[in-house]
Amino acid sequence: MKEEKVEKVNIGTEIANIASGVLAEVSPLFLGIPLISFAINRVVGFTSEKNIINRLKKIEKKLLDKRITIEEFREKVFQLSEHNEYIVKNNLNNLLLNCIPEIVDTYIEVIIDLIMKQENSIYEEICEIISSLNINDITLLKMIQEYKKDGVRDEFENNVKKIKKQEEENKRIDIENKEIEEHNKTSRIKKMKGIKFYDRNFKMGEDTIFWKDFMKTYELDCPELGFTLLYEAINENGERSMHWAYWARSFLKLERLGIIQLDQINTIGTINSLNIDRFHITLFGLKLLTYI
Repeated sequence: MKEEKVEKVNIGTEIANIASGVLAEVSPLFLGIPLISFAINRVVGFTSEKNIINRLKKIEKKLLDKRITIEEFREKVFQLSEHNEYIVKNNLNNLLLNCIPEIVDTYIEVIIDLIMKQENSIYEEICEIISSLNINDITLLKMIQEYKKDGVRDEFENNVKKIKKQEEENKRIDIENKEIEEHNKTSRIKKMKGIKFYDRNFKMGEDTIFWKDFMKTYELDCPELGFTLLYEAINENGERSMHWAYWARSFLKLERLGIIQLDQINTIGTINSLNIDRFHITLFGLKLLTYI
């Protein structure tokens, strides 16, 4: 029993020494922020000292890029509500210990905004989303971001024309119905002409992306995305590849996280959730893309 106690004391001393070494490497002003010290102590012994120091220095750099002094940052940390303090603690822990390298800078920026703006609602949600993303999810988000800038819009434009045509038809029907109603004012019988139809996505903007357009943009010949989970694709070199299968999973995952919303094509019989006609970037997705 004595040996076990001695071993535990030695491990505790070793961890304390590592924590001291980490604190010595970061900005001295960070030392006066208990939240930072607490985060370091929680992860020491579970990841390398080098990784912890590297990520803390990334926080320093991001503060510098955003022209926020560490004194201002420190003051805002002390102003956090009890709820936000726990949110920041948990996310700093994830950042230092669990976050994959590809999303570290994004995660840091969201945490800083949460602290500086003293808002937990949207930033808490975005932090939770970020902690769930893998490299394929991030790649797909970057593809969506690129598409919004330079993607093919053929199907989108065709649907805009259809909607405008339907709007004109609806106006014509309204006018005819008004004329019929005026004509039959004295009669109890009022006959109406035509039926007005509205597209489900009557209001479409740049945040609605049609699958056919997305497919053309990234040179994928697959009318139904669901097939990519069942069969390997052939890349430009004629080789079999399943990289689109990863992105198909990411489409489902991003919808589950509330980042995008998928519209499926209705078919007779079964309906595949990946038989996508179009997808929409949600309010949470738009906020997240500002950081990607």
